[in-house]
Amino acid sequence: MTYLNKPSPKATLASLFLISAGLSLQAKDLVVTTTNNDSPGSGTSLKQAISQLADGDSIKFNIPGEGPHVIVTPLGGYPLITVNNVTIDGYSQPGSKPNSNGILGGNNAQIKIVLDSSNDASLPSADPANELLLVRRSTRLPYSGYGDSENAILGVLQGDGFKVRGLSFLGRLTDGSDSDPAIYAVALVQEATMAKVQGCWFGLLPGDEFTTANLKPVTDAVAAFRFRTGGDVYSGGLTVGTDGDGVNDVQEFNVILGCHVALAIEAPDLRVSGNYVNVFPDGLTFVDVEAVHDAYLAIGNNASIEFLENGRVTDNTVIGTNGDGKSDGNERNIIAHPYYDHDIEFYSSANNAVVAGNHFGVGIDGVTVQPTLTVLTPDLISLPGSNASIRVGSNGDGTSDEIEGNVIYGVLGARFVESGLTVPITARRNRMVDNAFAAF
Repeated sequence: MTYLNKPSPKATLASLFLISAGLSLQAKDLVVTTTNNDSPGSGTSLKQAISQLADGDSIKFNIPGEGPHVIVTPLGGYPLITVNNVTIDGYSQPGSKPNSNGILGGNNAQIKIVLDSSNDASLPSADPANELLLVRRSTRLPYSGYGDSENAILGVLQGDGFKVRGLSFLGRLTDGSDSDPAIYAVALVQEATMAKVQGCWFGLLPGDEFTTANLKPVTDAVAAFRFRTGGDVYSGGLTVGTDGDGVNDVQEFNVILGCHVALAIEAPDLRVSGNYVNVFPDGLTFVDVEAVHDAYLAIGNNASIEFLENGRVTDNTVIGTNGDGKSDGNERNIIAHPYYDHDIEFYSSANNAVVAGNHFGVGIDGVTVQPTLTVLTPDLISLPGSNASIRVGSNGDGTSDEIEGNVIYGVLGARFVESGLTVPITARRNRMVDNAFAAF
């Protein structure tokens, strides 16, 4: 994979492999044994474990009790993860179980580790130059591409090969200001490449009823903005959901609920497969995106409620199945229509984009439809400019062609793909019902 304008100080992927291979014999498991980040006593807290990470290490959990175990994010947040090939594995907690159903069978994961940033407690900043800043239960991101109005629960700074699985992330609605920043569950900063976010839930405490009123959404489940200083670099190669390699793929599905932008990305080689987005774990109950917007509006934030934005350099983005004949049926995404202008938005460029095998506005049964939106009329895809190309549905190569077709219900906007006049658009084998498309 090639990432444009990549600066020389960062090691090449080949050298990173050699380094990590050499360090693998020294890699260790750091076991979290308490939920108390502030006073862990004789136990090991998550904050301590993150601060002790080295290349190749894993964080695992063995907290006494049935759970789910709620770990409240400390004021000021966790240390940034700055090392390579780190794994945080919530499914290591006794009693937890990853999902075992196919993507069209509902998500039955039993998650026992919850990272909770839903409390709005704060302290004044100790920095006299930033008197308006407050210390929140999240980590500040004062880096190019981010800023004081953006925080993270888990922030990865230049760390390649980061992997997180089996966690539930809870947040709260914020106004997105410097004093009340946006909360990103996972933020990839300054070229943190090849990350995997798998088998996690965002915005819902495990065990809660599947209702919009029970949501505690983060602002974004995953953010990965370009680094803009000294030449743009990107956190490319990100996988959100299953990697479709045929190994434990069903364990890798995510459930992402109530976010302002579920996936706010600026990166090439993005893969988004095997996710429920604003669809509850039963696969049939939809988040009321208009009610979430109204809740934002009540705190003075006119926030949209979106699935995906990817911009700047976004070549080779795959949303859904890649059609390689391996695990294709479990690479679909089940996606609710957003409170926004488009279900999917690219900006700046998107060469070789693929949107295949997904359900839009309809549940896992292909019958249960999302309640009709009453305010906005989103189009399906926005792909501006002329330096772009997209396939929506099958590539017609005889492998998984039926699976590659999208199931598209109830798009209220008139445009199937909004794009420049010269953008090649391929659309095959999609099932479309009750849409308002004016033409292709």
